[in-house]
Amino acid sequence: MHAREALRIVEEMGPITALAVIENGVGWVYAHLGQNGEALTCCQRALELHREIGYRAGEADTLDSLGYIHNQVKDHRQAAECYAQAAEIYHEIGDRFHRAGSQIGLGDALLYVRKQAAARKTWEQALTAPGLRRGTYPAQAARHWRPSGRGTPRRVDRRDD
Repeated sequence: MHAREALRIVEEMGPITALAVIENGVGWVYAHLGQNGEALTCCQRALELHREIGYRAGEADTLDSLGYIHNQVKDHRQAAECYAQAAEIYHEIGDRFHRAGSQIGLGDALLYVRKQAAARKTWEQALTAPGLRRGTYPAQAARHWRPSGRGTPRRVDRRDD
């Protein structure tokens, strides 16, 4: 039964950590439904809780969610800040997979604010992350960025691998 499994997880995590994780998850769902105001509210609450209890992985996850939401509402500078913070925390805790994902989001945000060289460097770092297996989401996503004729990165929507 799913409810019993959820209860077991909450008991293991502790109620505040579980609440923060759930708030971030709800915010993520709102973001994908286009309800960005609600998404920001949920994720901001989650971020406060994660910081209060010192759960760094949850803090990074929530910063990554906030980066996504800020990109959705065209606040690309704030998105870049959130993604950069998330990537740094993931680096500190040794999570290469999620760090690469945040670097991809950071590259996207940098491209939107016309920092093409920084975007390209960030995507290349994500693509060449040590220990990141080929075929994982960050590696696949990073490989879809290719230079255009004048050296400006552009998104390639079709698979050309």
